[in-house]
Amino acid sequence: MIGIRLFVGGIFSFFRVPYNSLLMDSYLFPPKTTVVGMIGAALGWGEENVLDNIDKFKYGLIIKNPGERVIETATIFGNWEYTPYPITKIMNYKSYPITKIMNYKPFYEVFIAYDNKDLDMDKIYNALNDPKFTLYLGDSESLFYANVKHPKFCEKIEINKGFGNEFECILPSEIYNKKERIEMTTKEFIPPTEIKIPINFTGKGKNRKCVLKNVFYYSGVKVKLKEPVETYHYGKQPVCLF
Repeated sequence: MIGIRLFVGGIFSFFRVPYNSLLMDSYLFPPKTTVVGMIGAALGWGEENVLDNIDKFKYGLIIKNPGERVIETATIFGNWEYTPYPITKIMNYKSYPITKIMNYKPFYEVFIAYDNKDLDMDKIYNALNDPKFTLYLGDSESLFYANVKHPKFCEKIEINKGFGNEFECILPSEIYNKKERIEMTTKEFIPPTEIKIPINFTGKGKNRKCVLKNVFYYSGVKVKLKEPVETYHYGKQPVCLF
């Protein structure tokens, strides 16, 4: 079975956590829906094609370098507001602050497989190297860049099903909870943290909702499980795909 490994870096990245508030928070890494959307842009897919194909992809990711968190706050001005005053009216703008949290210079290793014979990995590989639409890291202001250390940022690689008990990739909670211990692999690390990430969508239009999955993410950490679990091997690298 052929899979794809991507070395993904950028100046800024923004993967919005799906809730509405004046705080626009970002995941530390691109969730499955973002990665499939990026592949869809490379292939020239429309929105419906992307939504129809999300479930057919398998996805895994290692946070090689989370980068730094950047906080941007802006004031949003709304309509005029007239305030009564004894003699005249003072005219003001309604305003409120909005805060956006982004990742600065992150670097990810992304693993992709596709469970459908209608679309082979050669076509995806060629599209990523010569995309039909501009590739972004989450939003249109966050451009995708190939890391200079890996000029061939996209590579095809043989993957095989097997068993593994040591992982550096993000893990679904049900697998992470089988851990025996964790080991730090770098001086700077992010400890394992559980969050919900979008992996698919249901409904259409205004009724569309994201399907969430509980996962643990970390960086500079290796997780060792009590017992081996079924997984995929990209070369010698065990990766949990979902």
